[in-house]
Amino acid sequence: MIESLQIDGFRGLDGVTVEPLGQFNLIVGPGNSGKTNLLEAIFLFCGVGDASLLPRGLGMRHIDLAQHEPATAVEFMNWSWTVGRRKPWFEIRGKWNGAERRSRFTRVEQGENITFRKSSAKVDSSGHEPTGAPPIYSYMVETVCGNETSSGTTYVTPTGIESRKGPGHNIPARYLSQLVPGTSAGLAPFWEKVIAAHEEDSIVELIRKYDSNVQDIRLGASEKGKALVRVHHKTLGRMPVEMLGAGFGKALAIACHLVEFSGGVLLLDEFDSSLHVAAQESVIQFAMEAAKRHGVQLFLSTHSLETVDTLLACYHKARHLWDTPADLRVLQLKRDGDLTSVRNLDADKARRLREELAVDLRRTG
Repeated sequence: MIESLQIDGFRGLDGVTVEPLGQFNLIVGPGNSGKTNLLEAIFLFCGVGDASLLPRGLGMRHIDLAQHEPATAVEFMNWSWTVGRRKPWFEIRGKWNGAERRSRFTRVEQGENITFRKSSAKVDSSGHEPTGAPPIYSYMVETVCGNETSSGTTYVTPTGIESRKGPGHNIPARYLSQLVPGTSAGLAPFWEKVIAAHEEDSIVELIRKYDSNVQDIRLGASEKGKALVRVHHKTLGRMPVEMLGAGFGKALAIACHLVEFSGGVLLLDEFDSSLHVAAQESVIQFAMEAAKRHGVQLFLSTHSLETVDTLLACYHKARHLWDTPADLRVLQLKRDGDLTSVRNLDADKARRLREELAVDLRRTG
């Protein structure tokens, strides 16, 4: 589990410490306060010498660098550095399961100084790899875990983007944007793991709270043999997930990822998007129980005060799951100019502020 974070120079997060972190972490704040930035910083922290996480992080915002000219790709990549900061690096430090780790990301304008090696190039008879066009920019990361150091680089060249990952294993982490791919084909590999974990019944029970006419969820196949998830519905018959709406697909996707991603870090941006308020309590209760059962650390962001209240109420009902109130943290983000500050509350204090003082936790930093 990630126990603490210190972030320096990553977008609006400069000189920010977030400690302690719990197994269940709710991120709140006004619009454009940096909630997605914090989720992406956590995602980057989970890498080990893995510079590919920088362009992948932009993909979470639906920015596909492959669709842009190199100069525009560099502009997007450089957006990761705090505006006005002179240093060409940002750093994310923290603890994972008691062990200190630090990753520093550095950007370098290369010009003609370094040749770019294509990963697909074959070694010629002289033992040397052919080289391609020199990079316009390179982005290097160095991760230090204990006595081990791992380095990797992402290159932006006139012909594309390539990444090199250093040795070592990333912390298992998955980022689900507000547009969770809750589709019949997209969920099939995860449903196979749900079956292996014998969790089908628990997920079907959850989905029945969303739609009481659901009878079963099974794996099927297309005419070409591709695995698909099919919902057996009392009134509609055998249906693809997509036909039951975005909220249904999102609830099913969250449940599948919680069960399938045992021991990992799951990041959910705008958790409540597409979920009807009446279904949120069931999904949150399931998420809390599944996170405990499968050892998943959860980070959720929301714009909704109803979601905040529902989560705090679910926490209170499920206190038997938690060792201390610190297991659930509410991270309040506040924007001051270009920078973000973070206030860290345990679940009991957050609940008292809501119930006794009617404080809007999304707006008070």
